Parts: sequence; structure tokens; C-alpha cells
Amino acid sequence: MYWPFEPLRFPIGTKLRVLGPPIHHEGTYVGPVGANGEDVIHCDKPDGVILSHFDEFAEGGFRVETPYVPRSPAEGRQIVQRAFETLARRIPYDVLGLQGLNCEQAANYHQRGQAVSPSLWFLFGLGVIFVLASTKSS
Repeated sequence: MYWPFEPLRFPIGTKLRVLGPPIHHEGTYVGPVGANGEDVIHCDKPDGVILSHFDEFAEGGFRVETPYVPRSPAEGRQIVQRAFETLARRIPYDVLGLQGLNCEQAANYHQRGQAVSPSLWFLFGLGVIFVLASTKSS
């Protein structure tokens, strides 16, 4: 149970990245929303955007990184507001981000208001290079 006087694990609005096999998972720390006081909003398969306890979010990973920490409490509240908007819209999970969001797109949308996925751009670029290289050798 969460006690209101316990310190938060991270500032609200912190972007979290769980490193684990075979890929990482991202989400947004929203703090004491539920009874447990350690909540994260993230986009997960097969449920889409969900609210989870921090331990459930981090389960199976090697460690949790904080790639972005809000510069102010006001910025943190804006990030959390965007996170709750995605939760309310019940956005589905889609690894390519065509009919929903992947976890990286959702976390980046919460942070910046733009659902971008640098990992997908990297994979797309590798695919283009592979296709170009294979057509040259033919």
C-alpha cells in the first residue's frame, strides 16, 4: 500500500526505459495514481496503452534507465496529462505504429507531443540499405 508521505521513486513525467532481452520497453512514470503509488503508463502488447504498477512494468528487465526527467513540476504535469489522454483514448498496440502506437512512440508522445520511434527509423534505414545492396549485387 502507498502511504502519501512516502517519497516518489522518480519525478512524475519521467520517461522510463527497461533494458531487457531482446529489446527495451518504454513508459511514463505518473506516480501515486492507484493504491500502490508506483504507476507507469505504457503501451503494451496485446492491451495497448495501460496503467501498471512500476514493478509490473519493469518485470523481466535488466535495469531501468531514465532517459528524460522533466525540468520542472509543471512540465511533469503536462507529460502526465498527455499520458492520461492516451490511456483514456484506449490506443491499441501496433509495433509499426500504423493502427496504434508502440511503446517508444507512446512514451515519446507523452514527453513531446510527437509519436515518433527512432528505433523504427533505424530499422527502416537498415532495410533500405539491405535492399540497395542486394540489388547492386544482382
